[in-house]
Amino acid sequence: MKKVVFLTGNKHKKEIAEAVLSQYGLEVEARNIDLEEIQDTDIEKIAIWSARQGAKRLNMPVIKTDVGFSIDALNGFPGAFGRYVFPQLGVDGMMRLMAGKENRHAQSIEVLAFATANGEAKTWTKIQDLEILTEPKGTGTIMDQIMVVKGEHAVNYGSMTHEEQMEWWRKGPNYFHDFAKWYKEKLEKNQF
Repeated sequence: MKKVVFLTGNKHKKEIAEAVLSQYGLEVEARNIDLEEIQDTDIEKIAIWSARQGAKRLNMPVIKTDVGFSIDALNGFPGAFGRYVFPQLGVDGMMRLMAGKENRHAQSIEVLAFATANGEAKTWTKIQDLEILTEPKGTGTIMDQIMVVKGEHAVNYGSMTHEEQMEWWRKGPNYFHDFAKWYKEKLEKNQF
């Protein structure tokens, strides 16, 4: 089984990657290394920067994921800065920001970046329409608790069981599937 090095310290992200990539005969090795994160509003640039930095430091190909959220009623806030503002605001703070807002539309911008030690990089992006709930439900991250993926679920991600979450990733279209198909093709041609 070919190994893929995933730059993350997030156990749930690793489980998601394993759930999808194992279907393609790929093993996931998570590496939690400190990376300098550039301050930018472009999620793709942030993901590429981090992946290139990690690949160079480890001297091997790696993948890295990043996500941003754009909430219409908040003029695109928090964008690429959720990692910094969500811990400060908490679920209650986000609910206060959305209080009285009729427009509950948001988008998640998720990017998977692959990079090699020599700086080559490729990305896969998934943009999903979301609806912000009027009250939090379930567990997990702030966005897990306050959003529903439009047209895909009767419940929000935070209200799903762990197995339902993994099944959603295993079966649904997402960047892990797209990466795995591309990577397997490259491996078959001995390009890595």
